[in-house]
Amino acid sequence: MTQNKYISKKIHVGAYPFINNTYFPEKDGELVKYDIIINMSSEWYPEIDFKIREVCNNVYWFPMNESKSDVGLNSIYGAMIVLYNAYKNNQKVYLHCHAGINRSQATKDAFWFMMMGKHRETNTNGFMNRLVRMSGLGYLPCKTNVEEFLKELKMMLDNNELKADSLDILKINNLK
Repeated sequence: MTQNKYISKKIHVGAYPFINNTYFPEKDGELVKYDIIINMSSEWYPEIDFKIREVCNNVYWFPMNESKSDVGLNSIYGAMIVLYNAYKNNQKVYLHCHAGINRSQATKDAFWFMMMGKHRETNTNGFMNRLVRMSGLGYLPCKTNVEEFLKELKMMLDNNELKADSLDILKINNLK
């Protein structure tokens, strides 16, 4: 499967399961099963976690805080590693934040850029690339620094060179 098709077909973005969704995605009355669920929200509800694990055992939490100037480049880094491995294994991913509008969309846009080497464009419905928007508003480092960060991360992943200090190295090399 091409990278573009994988991102479009296998990564689903939405709101926090069982809280903001009037339903967690269902098909024919059954909950859709996911290989991986990634929470980008700064919120975590332990009582809901049990319900989420009925749908998926591989649950990750990379909290991004929208009330600070740094919403979480560390969290984007963690999510990129999980999404890259999901792509390599053709796994189905549910990527969410509180409402499924900002942090999870920015993460999907970061993955798109990392894999495709270019940004997703604004669509006819007025969709704006959230990664570019967060950089422009100062919630993330400037766009060119984030781009270089993601390019270098992909190179590390492609070459199986990820190490314990890779996040620090990426920040030193790209956030000047």
